[in-house]
Amino acid sequence: MSESLERLELRLLGSPQVYHARSVVTGFITSKAEALFYYLAITARPHARSTLAALLWPDVSETVARKNLRDIIFNLRKLLGNYLTITRQTVALNFKSNPWIDVLAFRKLLEPQIEQCTYQELQSAIELYQGDLLDGFYIRETEAFDEWLMAEREQLRVAATHAMHQLAAYHLETASWNEGLQLTQRLLAMESWDEAAHRQQMRLLAASGQRGAALIQYERCCHILE
Repeated sequence: MSESLERLELRLLGSPQVYHARSVVTGFITSKAEALFYYLAITARPHARSTLAALLWPDVSETVARKNLRDIIFNLRKLLGNYLTITRQTVALNFKSNPWIDVLAFRKLLEPQIEQCTYQELQSAIELYQGDLLDGFYIRETEAFDEWLMAEREQLRVAATHAMHQLAAYHLETASWNEGLQLTQRLLAMESWDEAAHRQQMRLLAASGQRGAALIQYERCCHILE
């Protein structure tokens, strides 16, 4: 069987899903076990056990937090042992095992600057962006984790909207009206107050001969932004 069929896949843009050999991975003992796994994947570097324990159990003693951490590491090792690098001091995802993570693929496509990306890179990136990072995922009483997640989520959303704006401008220049309109509709579904997306949609409608629809869009924009 090919490596691509055997590998671990994490789709975290939108509702999180983990696959191994194309089967959904289940069996996380708690939401914090999931949170740890996602955190290791997204940050893509080793973390000290003490840091992880404090991140996930900020309101208990260090002894209890470390014991809880050992429990979920044991759970993750049983589920996905080959994909973890665990020492007495640190825990990390094992990237030598070649996992595929949509967040990392998305970021790589948009490096170093979105303005320098090719059409195909932009298109591939927005296809990966299926929604907010870990959409719908929540764990209780973990303020530091929540703050980290919100910051990552916002950064990725900004990058996605920037890429969509770039693509919409390309479609306007190349008279690809329908593709451009689909993008601006997606942008406005994400953020109805996105004035730049309203302007792009009006230009696309007018350029494609839909002047009445462009006027309606202008009035809608004025109403939303007033």
